Amino acid sequence: GPQIRQAEEAGIPVVVVRTSGEEEPCQADPEGEVYGTACVPGPFEQAGRLEADWVIADSGGQANVLVVTASDARSTVPLLAGLEAEFADRCRGCRVRYVDVPIPDWATRVQTEVQSALVADPTIDYVIPIYDSMSRYVVPALLAVGAADRVKIATFNGTPFVLEMLQDADMVAMDVGENLAWLGWATMDQAFRLAAGVEPAPSQNTALRVFTDANVAEAGRPPRLDGGYGDAYVAGYRRLWGLGG
Repeated sequence: GPQIRQAEEAGIPVVVVRTSGEEEPCQADPEGEVYGTACVPGPFEQAGRLEADWVIADSGGQANVLVVTASDARSTVPLLAGLEAEFADRCRGCRVRYVDVPIPDWATRVQTEVQSALVADPTIDYVIPIYDSMSRYVVPALLAVGAADRVKIATFNGTPFVLEMLQDADMVAMDVGENLAWLGWATMDQAFRLAAGVEPAPSQNTALRVFTDANVAEAGRPPRLDGGYGDAYVAGYRRLWGLGG
């Protein structure tokens, strides 16, 4: 916060990336002062909806779900709003419970929390670690309680190591991916707008893609951060900037 304010006081625009969700204002401090001159929001609410939608569809509307959250991540607010709304609206037959693990505790608590939940309720058949990096600790929990053959993981980010787990093992069954190369182009578009003295775009409409066994090979082997999304956005930005397709 202080460094951003120093830059802006010196007349240097600041673009803040992926700290707020679509339809939200750029992130603000506790006093309500907005960080940055412009932001590139993330499609977090839609990611949460897709995590829920896949579980609902895969289970036929009868899932028993454990959701692992991290309330200290700002993106968790819109993500959980989408996930909770989707389960409430579309899956009256689903059972959903939540456990919150702050980011600094993932390595020490996620596996323990998931194991405890699975022992307490052996009918849990889906785990949604809302962010990919949690999956690193969820998988050992499933193996430890012998639930690897009956519990499926649905998560979000499209991180290569998780996409590789989806390709090579059946425990990670779905990953909502986002193209970080596309995010880079979106960030530069906001920067160019500020440099040109025009209003920043309220949204860059960065895309998500649901990866499953059916299409995860398109992410590459080994998977890449920008694999499986196509490259139409590159030509689109070049045309927008007057550089041709």
